[in-house]
Amino acid sequence: MKSFIIILLLGTFLSASTYLAKVEPYSFTQIKSQVEGVVSYVNKEKEFSLISNPLNILNLDITQENITLQNLKHSLKLQTDILNIHQTNFYKKQKVKHISAYEKSHEKLKLLNSEQIITDLNKSIDILKNQILKKQFHVHDNYLHRIVVNENEYVSVG
Repeated sequence: MKSFIIILLLGTFLSASTYLAKVEPYSFTQIKSQVEGVVSYVNKEKEFSLISNPLNILNLDITQENITLQNLKHSLKLQTDILNIHQTNFYKKQKVKHISAYEKSHEKLKLLNSEQIITDLNKSIDILKNQILKKQFHVHDNYLHRIVVNENEYVSVG
């Protein structure tokens, strides 16, 4: 009786004219942007393929950030030169005995202020570099199903 049912079921399954199947990935990753901007590059050729080596699939426009980064680096160079001048003046004034303590402390405040500005500029440069890195999206050892955005589209956070 069991063999009859198995043969009957097998016969009904094999007699179908078309077989449909849906293949879905075991797991998937959805990439969301942490920064906003205009999409400058999209690698649409790699859609629906397995990416084994690190591959850049999407870039946001970073021209404004590059200009700001160059300006900050130039400001840092200038501020470093100003700091060197303040250090030289401070050490020279420390050696002179007839200068008042007020002038010496004023020169020390200029020196500390220059050091604080350099610290702030370095912090701003690091933040900007991190923001530039967040505008590049890479895929490695993953299946790339589809890319939803196109070039010259605006992408918001999330």
